[in-house]
Amino acid sequence: YMVALSVRIYHYMFKNWSMITSHPDLQHLRIVDFISRVYDSTYLEEKIICPLHGFKTRNEYYRDASSIHHIHKICTPMLFMASTDDPFIRRHPYVECAANPFTLLAVHERGGHCSFLEGGLPLGHTHMTKMVREYFEAALAIRNASVSRGENLDTLYKSNEEDTRNFTQTIVAAL
Repeated sequence: YMVALSVRIYHYMFKNWSMITSHPDLQHLRIVDFISRVYDSTYLEEKIICPLHGFKTRNEYYRDASSIHHIHKICTPMLFMASTDDPFIRRHPYVECAANPFTLLAVHERGGHCSFLEGGLPLGHTHMTKMVREYFEAALAIRNASVSRGENLDTLYKSNEEDTRNFTQTIVAAL
């Protein structure tokens, strides 16, 4: 998918080059330099994304753009999906997700950055849609079982931390 992603980025950049280089911090860029490095996400981040958004370095950009600093605030069941071959994500939030009973982190060996694409072309089905469907099916099965037992749903979702951990573990077991 990196080739397809790079081609789309190239087309977008080429189409909008005059607007991009009208930014004071980007006027020095030459399209020839960009074209020769279209597959290099580091170059794109350093030369275009960081200056456009006021970041001095890629590390500063990664730090500030990361959702990792907000995981502790989540209070609704959430599935995080990641892969070890993602070229953009340097560190997965294992500790942060484990500390929050409302989060579940699923890390796969393959999946890249864009929706766990299947097949040779980035079209059609994604592995992500299957995982999300399974997650919601498991969560709904737990909810429906609670309703059929006559349990109050408020206690299911606003329970103490131990019950919430059990809820997340039950979802994992159902997957």
